[in-house]
Amino acid sequence: NGSLTTVVATVGAVDEQKAVTALQKAIAAQPSLKANTWLGGPTVAGVQIAGVSSQDLGRAELYALPFLVLLLFFVFRGLRAAAVPLVGAVFAIAVTLGVMGLALVVVPLSIFALNLVIALGIGLSVDFSLLIISRFREEFGRGASIETALATVRRTAGHTVVFSSLTIAAALAILAVFPERFVYSMGIAGAIVVLAAGAFAILVLPAILTVFGERITRRAAISVAGPESE
Repeated sequence: NGSLTTVVATVGAVDEQKAVTALQKAIAAQPSLKANTWLGGPTVAGVQIAGVSSQDLGRAELYALPFLVLLLFFVFRGLRAAAVPLVGAVFAIAVTLGVMGLALVVVPLSIFALNLVIALGIGLSVDFSLLIISRFREEFGRGASIETALATVRRTAGHTVVFSSLTIAAALAILAVFPERFVYSMGIAGAIVVLAAGAFAILVLPAILTVFGERITRRAAISVAGPESE
């Protein structure tokens, strides 16, 4: 009936967050448009959903972190051992974000990939660390030295971690062939964080066990046997 006007526009390779924010400010600066204009479409919706998801993700992590620390303490049977997966998660997430920052120069990535990075970074760090530390405790408990125990761990659990990380990374990397930003972003980010978590378990964790391995094993033995055994 002539009371509304619809403007349809297509955007190219732009920073969606900055573009939507700039457009909203431009509309707000015009009194005739401020109360009479509505923005819509996938670009605007994507920015709004990303903002809400980021807030929800931060809230979920805030609530889940205390439970995760408590669970790690009971599973790894020691404070030092429980801290190792958290260090691994920080390492994997930091490396992944750095690589994703470089990838953004070439290809735009979805912000939702951060959810996958954090979830996989924490989950795989716990998984790989538990595998390496448990195998190390077994060998050290049999009387092997730290060097001998680590050598055995590399030949057994280390091979498992390498094979597992490469398999998962290859499966996720297949998603990178799809043209949808959401899908290929998950593939790129997922493959990177898996490889980063595996690299921590193979390269960094043995160095940590070289320094703190005896303390970690002794604490675990005390917690299992009870204070009477001290």
